[in-house]
Amino acid sequence: MQHAHLWPTQFADPVHTLTCTAHDTPLVLTGSYGGALEVWTTSEDNVHGVRCTRVASLPDAHTRSITAIGTTGEPNSAHIFVTGSADASLKVWHVRDGNLPELEQTLPLGVHYPLAVAVVQLPKTKSLLMAVALTDRRIVLYVRDDQEPFALRCRLDAHEDWVRALDFAVAQSDVYLASAAQDQSIRIWRFQPHGSVELREATGAVGGTQATTTEPSTQDDKFDAMARELLPDGIATRKHWLDVGSTRWAVSLDALLLGHDAWVTDVRWAPSNDTQPANLLSCSADHSVILWSPDAEGALGDVSTASALWLPQHRLGDVGSASGGFLGVRWIPSASGNAVLAHDRQGATHLWTRMTGTARIWEPLPALSGHLGAARGVAWEPFGDYLLTAGADRTMRLHGTAVAHAQRSWHELARPQTHGYEVQDAAWVDRATYVSAADEKVLRVFAAPRAFATQTHAIGTVQTHVRRAHVLAIEISEWSGAGLAAPLAAAMHDSPDALEVLVYAASLRPIVDGTWPENVSLGEVECFLQRVYTAAWGEAVATDNLLVDINVYLIPAASINEAARLATLDWAMPVRITRVFALEDEAYAVHPQVLSLLGPAETLALGPRDVTAVNASTAPAPCKPTVALGGTFDHLHIGHKLLLSIAALCATKHLIVGVTDTALLTNKKHRNYVESLSVRLAAVRRFVRAFRSTLAPISVEAVPISDVCGPAGTRAELDLLVLTEETARGGDVIAQTRVANGVPPVDVYTVRLVDAAGETGTNAAHKLGSTAIRGWLEQRGTDLRGCAELDADLAQVSNAPATAHVPPLGLSNRAVAATDANAKEVTDVPNSEALAQTLWPELEKLYGHGYELLAVACDLRTRLVASSCKATTAAHAVVRLFDGADRWRPLPPLEGHTLSITRVQFSADGQYLLTASRDRSWRLFRRDADGTFVPLAGERAHARIVWDCAWSPRPSSHLFATASRDKTVRLWRIDERLQERPYAAVASIVLDDAATAVAIGANDTLAIGLECGDLLLYVRQLGNTWTLHDRLDRHHTGVVNDVAFRPAGAWQDDYNEVCYHVLSAGDDGCVRLVSWSV
Repeated sequence: MQHAHLWPTQFADPVHTLTCTAHDTPLVLTGSYGGALEVWTTSEDNVHGVRCTRVASLPDAHTRSITAIGTTGEPNSAHIFVTGSADASLKVWHVRDGNLPELEQTLPLGVHYPLAVAVVQLPKTKSLLMAVALTDRRIVLYVRDDQEPFALRCRLDAHEDWVRALDFAVAQSDVYLASAAQDQSIRIWRFQPHGSVELREATGAVGGTQATTTEPSTQDDKFDAMARELLPDGIATRKHWLDVGSTRWAVSLDALLLGHDAWVTDVRWAPSNDTQPANLLSCSADHSVILWSPDAEGALGDVSTASALWLPQHRLGDVGSASGGFLGVRWIPSASGNAVLAHDRQGATHLWTRMTGTARIWEPLPALSGHLGAARGVAWEPFGDYLLTAGADRTMRLHGTAVAHAQRSWHELARPQTHGYEVQDAAWVDRATYVSAADEKVLRVFAAPRAFATQTHAIGTVQTHVRRAHVLAIEISEWSGAGLAAPLAAAMHDSPDALEVLVYAASLRPIVDGTWPENVSLGEVECFLQRVYTAAWGEAVATDNLLVDINVYLIPAASINEAARLATLDWAMPVRITRVFALEDEAYAVHPQVLSLLGPAETLALGPRDVTAVNASTAPAPCKPTVALGGTFDHLHIGHKLLLSIAALCATKHLIVGVTDTALLTNKKHRNYVESLSVRLAAVRRFVRAFRSTLAPISVEAVPISDVCGPAGTRAELDLLVLTEETARGGDVIAQTRVANGVPPVDVYTVRLVDAAGETGTNAAHKLGSTAIRGWLEQRGTDLRGCAELDADLAQVSNAPATAHVPPLGLSNRAVAATDANAKEVTDVPNSEALAQTLWPELEKLYGHGYELLAVACDLRTRLVASSCKATTAAHAVVRLFDGADRWRPLPPLEGHTLSITRVQFSADGQYLLTASRDRSWRLFRRDADGTFVPLAGERAHARIVWDCAWSPRPSSHLFATASRDKTVRLWRIDERLQERPYAAVASIVLDDAATAVAIGANDTLAIGLECGDLLLYVRQLGNTWTLHDRLDRHHTGVVNDVAFRPAGAWQDDYNEVCYHVLSAGDDGCVRLVSWSV
């Protein structure tokens, strides 16, 4: 289920009640605990599906909480609604033109206040009937004749406890009212017209216009006598009379429904079309939903159902659940059947559906879910494809996306851990392993079962597929590429998933500043890229490894320079490097310090230097602000990457890439193996961003094209068009189209072709193309989805236990063997029942702390775990380390604090460990050459508790932030070149409330959570200045316990403009994900 948007109110207090009108243009009505009222309109929106717009805000609608809102349920009735409040009054509002509500009437209620209000238009009249449930256990009936004010007409002694919900239904000429109460019962009241008032008075019938008139009776009947034995006050079965205009209505109790084991909190009649179905929904604090219907077929009001016995036909939900029970239930009619939606006390929704033709089968569906208590912490997996949340309800929950009908939406996918203690924090060790910290002295390590890998692959959760990569690092001073064929072939041995070639070139330094170097021509660089790509591809063809991902990156610095070290550090962060190669020849040798950042390097010999002379252009690159090119980009291969690389080198600000629409590729060979348009667009964005990441970032805009020209024929801001020799003739068409559209002409740069044998030029007999790759895939019968194989981490799970379970009286999840025939694997988005079968096996317990745990972190590169616990003395205020790469061996603790350490965080490069503490200080530890951490710095920089700390996600930045109860967030940067201290204060942000959580995102953006529940978003300006971009007031109704930016990953490839995604967890039990852009 996709959360479309968050629409903030202007209330100073939380929302107490919400309802919608049933008109063609429905209104959303909200009331607050402070008595404020807001009216919203709804409209269709291409982005959010439905857009809500506030049209009226009445902060003083009532003097106390608005406890109930009632509207007419008929689409053609007037826009009249009624609000009830704890100030013991009802107010009648009329919404006229402009959607502004006008107060028409105020009805005082004495010493009682309303808990529920329902309004209905009586059949064949313009009169309105209103039922109000008061805190005296009665239902009060008001009537509005035509345009007259509402008048009190009757009081029903309804239930033995407070009535919580009311709902009307119109069936033929009768009206039915269902009431649900805290006495665990539901009552159905029937309103029947009995002729005119004059006729009944002429025949001597009792009654009149008095408010509580009833027919006289001399004694109780047998049913009354039996009911009085069961219930102290009996059951009122005698008729009450209502005079509405010239018609008198009889009101009587029609049925008493008993089946719930706790308060009945809501009741709803089935939606009606031509006839009103005899179906009723109820929900209860016992966490059940019951569907009631008579034991005879027919519509409500038919003779067949009038005397039938109402029975519970279906019971949905989980009686006895710890969620606090259901608070509301609604029907969701659809063309394919009916659905029922309920929400519980903790904010989670529960959804069931009944397909047409399967009247007795209700299936639970995935819905919005959440913790049953405070959400303590959040943890994104390393590439942002899914996330963990830790809760006070003693569970860990895993949420991720799933793809259905070409739409991606968020769901709860697993509950890896159900614990005996409140969970405080969690950290990923890799994409399939995490460690959690709870209110106990033991850290617990969990690993994904095989079922999780199967499930996430089946529903498309994993977007970033980390592959086993070989890296060849070379440094060049001239661009011939002589002798590289042999080492490139050697680097392709063992059939890696990817080959990454890092080229350090000091001559390219001016590209960082947006200019082309004077001593290098673009033709030279193009020839060099051709040779590297074709040599590596030739080995891929020889080893039949056509799906290998070959990439060449240019780093504009000599490897001995600090700029090269920082660029390498940032580039290597998301890459899973399995082997590193370097050349022994001095002409290509890379400095050892840079090589050490990649891993232990293997030395390769240079091959023969005889290189066929190529007439490369000596002209400098035509660098322009905006560059465009186009192509199919199916199964992005080295020819595509060469073209995109040259275009990206020419662009200084913006690159536009037209990608041929799938509709134009229907005549392609092996068409069943053509990638979808969305896959091709994402591949283009991913490659261009990665290629420019080592130079200077530019914006990329990948767009579908359905003709020869695409945006190149219309965009006036275009400066340069990049073509291939094959598509050069299309440039003439584009030029003519631009003239016809009245836009300026553009310069053209032509890239030479690459053929399947690695040759270039127009005479190539067999140009390398996607057709060959599609034929290769078809020959092997490869499923297109199989091309994106499981991530390197998740692939290891294929031999893991199938699932896990919790033994009786146990706290540890035990593995269910992979060969267990009873192990049921989930291959779809799990519903609420299936989530109970998604536990992860527990791998290890980590001991050492003396008190309850508070925080945990892990360095993804070395699998080193750091944790802290509650402490009142320095002896326990330590960070304990466990080496996950060495069977979780404990390492010496890190000392320095005197009170509880509230947060521990590793820097992105794993070289530093940062801590925050209740002793008002933060401390830094640095990793030495032998891998051990030693104290580096610390400062008591805040006046109150330091609740949180965070690092920049860019490894070379070493920027960090601390958040404190003293209402400040301070930013710092490590600089060990400074003499007095190895860090510097960068900025201080003063807030209006205590800062409880902080996170740093890309471009040094900030997310700050406050004690009052607000979320603040800051952007960095030039220099060391951060400005407030947006403030999400009352983002949570409790303390914000944790915030986290979504890490970079393939999910960003779906967007031309990448937004920031911020996750927050609050004391209100909610975990919220918001998207924002600058």
